[in-house]
Amino acid sequence: MEEITSDAVYSLDLPFPLGIVEGDRVYLSGRTARDPETGEPISGVVAQTERILTDIERLLAEVGLTVDDLVTVTIYLKNMGDIGDVNAVYAEHLSEPYPARSAVEVSDLAADFDIEIEAVAAR
Repeated sequence: MEEITSDAVYSLDLPFPLGIVEGDRVYLSGRTARDPETGEPISGVVAQTERILTDIERLLAEVGLTVDDLVTVTIYLKNMGDIGDVNAVYAEHLSEPYPARSAVEVSDLAADFDIEIEAVAAR
C-alpha cells in the first residue's frame, strides 16, 4: 500500500491520507473544498465542486492517472436540490463514459461544506 501525497492540494493534519494506491486501484479520500493557499473553506456548491474536482485531477496526476481512469465516484450533498449545479460542473471535468456514481444527501458535512466527493480509479 502506498500513500498519495501532494503539494498541489490542501491537506488537513488528520489521521487519514489524501489517497491510497493498492495494486492497480487508487482510492481517494473524501475531498471538501478548501482554498489551497489558506486552507479556508470555499463557499458555494458550484465553487466547491470545481475545487474538489480540480483537486481530484491533481491527486490522480500524482500517480500518473487522469479523471478518465475513474471507476466510481460518490458525492455527498447537504442539499440534493444542488445536484443540477453539481452535474453541470461534473460534466465540465469528466467525459463519457462517465464512472459509476452515487449521490447521497446527508444531514451535515465538516466545516459547513455543501459537498464532499470520494473516488476510486484504476490503472
